[in-house]
Parts: sequence; C-alpha cells; structure tokens
Amino acid sequence: SRSNWRDYLATYLVEKEEELIAELKPELEEAELIVGRIQESLVMGELAEAKRAGEELERAFEPVSTHLSRLVDVQLEVTRLEVARSGERLGAVRVLAVSSIVLGLALAFATEFGKRRLQARAHAAEKAVRASEAERQQAQGLRKLFEAAFEGILFSDQRGRITYVNE
Repeated sequence: SRSNWRDYLATYLVEKEEELIAELKPELEEAELIVGRIQESLVMGELAEAKRAGEELERAFEPVSTHLSRLVDVQLEVTRLEVARSGERLGAVRVLAVSSIVLGLALAFATEFGKRRLQARAHAAEKAVRASEAERQQAQGLRKLFEAAFEGILFSDQRGRITYVNE
C-alpha cells in the first residue's frame, strides 16, 4: 500500500536502496498514471480503452517488479549483516560471562568471601548466557514465523535502519 511505501521511505536507507528507489520512482509514477487512465476509462464505460491501458500497465509492471526484487535483495543483505553483528555481540557477551566466571574462581580460592562472590557471579553469568541463548532461540523462532508469513514484515531500529525484512 502507499502508506507502507511512505513508511519504508521514511526509514534509514543504505546507499544502494536510495539508488534503486531513485530508479524506481519514475516507473511507479508511470504505473500510477496508467492506473488512473484505467479507472477513468471504466467510469466512462470505455472498456476497450481500459483493456488497452491494462495491457500497457502489464508491460510497465515488469521493470517495477525487477526493481522491487532488487530492492528486496538489498534489504535481505542488510538484514544478514545485522544478524551477523548480533551474533558477534552474543559472542562478546559469552566471553564476558566466561571471564567473569574465571575471575570469580580466582577470588574464591583466595578467601571464603571470594567463594560467596563467585557463586553470585557464576549464577549471574549463567543467567546472562541462558538469557542470550534464549533470546537467540526466540529470534530464530520469530524469524521462522515471520519468514512463513504471507504479509511483508519489516523492522527498523531506533535510528530508522532496517534490521529485518521477511522474504
């Protein structure tokens, strides 16, 4: 719909998306003009003209479809990069959690107080790892659900960058 398109254009767009949109805009404008002609012909009862305009719209739709496919490919690549970055951040959280556990072990051997502290840190680290893993599994489950959806789903971050688009 037009509102979805406007909403999409209002998000953060990478340079390649902006290029494709610039190429796509005149084609969309042409298609909209043809649709207007079809509507007018139908209102006026000029079915032959409506049919000719419909055939013209069919030809005009091919480049629009091609550009939209290319745009979706760019969005998917951006999403793949974001998912990879998320995996890197998860790795950093795991390293931090393991480091916290090791530090806690060293303190535990030093004093009884260190032992109590280790238990608290280990619990917090394990909880963080479980939470990260649960978040990753939930994201995978949601990604599968969104990929199976018949409707287009698009997520963006607080800066307006697209972080996910279903296929």
